[in-house]
Amino acid sequence: MKHFFSLTLVVALLAACSANNPTPTSPAANQDPAPNAAVNDAEPSTEKIVVATSFYPLTHLAQQVGGDLVTIQQVAKVGVDPHAFEPSPKDVQQMFESDLLIFNGQGVDAYAADIHEELQDSGVRVLSATELVETIAYEEGGHDDHDDHGDDHGDEEHDDHDDHEDEHDDHHDEDDDHDEHGDEHHDEDEHDDHGDEEHDEHEEDGHEGHNHGEWDPHVWLDPLRSELIVQAIAKELGAIRPEQAEQFQANADAYAAQLRSLDADMQAGLKNCNLDAVIVSHDAYRYLANRYNFATLEIAGLSPNIAPSPARLAELTKIAEAEGIAHVFFETQVSPALSETLAQEIGASTLVLHSLEALSEAERQAGKTYIDLQRMNLENLRTALQCS
Repeated sequence: MKHFFSLTLVVALLAACSANNPTPTSPAANQDPAPNAAVNDAEPSTEKIVVATSFYPLTHLAQQVGGDLVTIQQVAKVGVDPHAFEPSPKDVQQMFESDLLIFNGQGVDAYAADIHEELQDSGVRVLSATELVETIAYEEGGHDDHDDHGDDHGDEEHDDHDDHEDEHDDHHDEDDDHDEHGDEHHDEDEHDDHGDEEHDEHEEDGHEGHNHGEWDPHVWLDPLRSELIVQAIAKELGAIRPEQAEQFQANADAYAAQLRSLDADMQAGLKNCNLDAVIVSHDAYRYLANRYNFATLEIAGLSPNIAPSPARLAELTKIAEAEGIAHVFFETQVSPALSETLAQEIGASTLVLHSLEALSEAERQAGKTYIDLQRMNLENLRTALQCS
């Protein structure tokens, strides 16, 4: 990987001198407020657990679980696209000095994947979000076959939703070793079967030049997958500080209830819609679309920085005009130029569909959180899909 060689020397030096963790430093600049959750009346250690997170959604979820008992140190800075972020030696040192590193995996934060074994060897616990949940293979797409999307997708997703409570109940009893789960989860045959069930064949246009892995990494956009990540974080923090495990679990359960409430609102809000597809800037919204039964038509494929072909723009224009699509989505962290160009071509308006990968400084100052932005996404999706 491209990060590996640039980090090798830094990792070697830090691993040699990281036997003991230092006193925690202040939380990351875009740390969310502590959750309102029940606390344990016991008198546990007053030393905070230091948690390093690779980018915003994982920072937010960790803060909801850890509350005042953790110090969150986000590696990617406020407003920085995590796909393009390269850690400095100081950032790498910060990860080695943490008690727990939470990263996403599958190419978003490749630097963390490159050094996770060295971190574990130095005593840092490591949690990869994409190893905790079911992931979608990029080849499983289907955005251009959206006419069939509702027929074979809705029942499957609602079955998954109905079964989620059983999945949630079982999660507390999972083994601490996520490696076994990861090996089982990423079994190729299993994903081949999953692809047949959930998605049609995905076109490859515009996929070159991006550093995502084989599986779509944007798991945080699905509230129910985020709930599983929250529960895993509680388990890791409880393993680090057993005397506070009950509090971490109480915090996790309280926030999980908020995520399930968000999911219920999104299910209801996107149930009765005139359209079944939206135009988005790039291929980042499969989990959101998969959960809530709509299709995405991507302008730029996997990478927002690779311009689409004229044929792709002509194709989207034809589809939009035929189906009455009157809105084109753009993202706050990338240039809206492509979305604006297409919108002008078809006489449409533009709306924000937040990827939640990073908060802008303005959003941080306004106190916006994961749930706030997801509810904004819901309202904008209702507008674009013409939902009643």
